Amino acid sequence: MSGVSDVTNGDKRKKLEQRAEAVRSRLGRNLEVLDERRERFASVARAAAKSPLTVVLIGAAGLTATVLIARRMRRRPSGLERILNGLASAAPPRPRRDGLLVDVLKRAALSLVVGTVQRLGTRGVDRLLADSHHDAHAVASSPRA
Repeated sequence: MSGVSDVTNGDKRKKLEQRAEAVRSRLGRNLEVLDERRERFASVARAAAKSPLTVVLIGAAGLTATVLIARRMRRRPSGLERILNGLASAAPPRPRRDGLLVDVLKRAALSLVVGTVQRLGTRGVDRLLADSHHDAHAVASSPRA
């Protein structure tokens, strides 16, 4: 009886090892795919960070779109609308609220501007520190008379 149980245990062990190997290989492939995606994302981020002009242009485009939409929403009412508004003035005025799209665009434009300013500030500080470090290093390594 012990011979049969040994064969059964051996078969179960082989199947478990095969299954574990399959899981390991799938995990390895998934890790490789994730690593490739991370590398692509990092390269795109590096490319975008190299050119602050791109960030500024995107921010300016977002701000322009927000301003144009806000202007369109606040355009002067037509003659008929003014007459109807005059008739409706007997009712208590309701506070005017911006629509959801206008609110979202305003927030997006604000966040683009804030991000751009932060990015430009960081770059300016980095350059200032690099220049001061370079100047201090040049003074320290210059030959003394």
